[in-house]
Amino acid sequence: MVVDVAQLAEPLVVVQVVVGSNPIIHPIFSKSLEYIEVQGFFIGFYFFVGGKAFCAWACPYGLLSEIGERVHQILINKKIIKERAFNPKIRYYFWIIFLAAAAIDGYLVFEVINPVGILSRFIVYGWSLAIVWVVVILSVEIFYSRRAWCKYVCPIGTTYSLIGWVSPMKVQWDMQKCDHCAACLIACPEDHVLEFTRPKKDKKRKN
Repeated sequence: MVVDVAQLAEPLVVVQVVVGSNPIIHPIFSKSLEYIEVQGFFIGFYFFVGGKAFCAWACPYGLLSEIGERVHQILINKKIIKERAFNPKIRYYFWIIFLAAAAIDGYLVFEVINPVGILSRFIVYGWSLAIVWVVVILSVEIFYSRRAWCKYVCPIGTTYSLIGWVSPMKVQWDMQKCDHCAACLIACPEDHVLEFTRPKKDKKRKN
């Protein structure tokens, strides 16, 4: 049995195919549109279990990033490096840029530098020079900014977060029981998703 690649593609790949599938400008993509409906299963699955479930449990780079985060925290505690944080909303700009590149070029540009795809191919086919790029990304996360790729760049996570906006599975927070100890913010690798738990958001008790 032959399983078409498009049928097993994650949502971001499908979105790139769609925006790059102008049958006049990029006719090579037009046939892939026949398989887009198959993605309803995958999107529906992550809709019900939570958009970021992929990042937490399935992403092959996620494990490396967690290890890198641990090393990063050790270096921070020893005051060898400084923590650097940026506005996580920048990821939406990267998301638009990569989709625009697919639309203009008719090629899945992001997949060339996608560490998830590179690691997946490494697991199946073995070593390739592309793995050096993954090491570069991991090094940036260890020595410069915690979870930089996942927080500020990765359009795969951004796509799943968009699904998470409408997902019934969400993080719940009981304001009446919260003492703003910030333990959740420290433990969560994507602490910006818990921004609403900060004292400044609690108007009744922020003082």
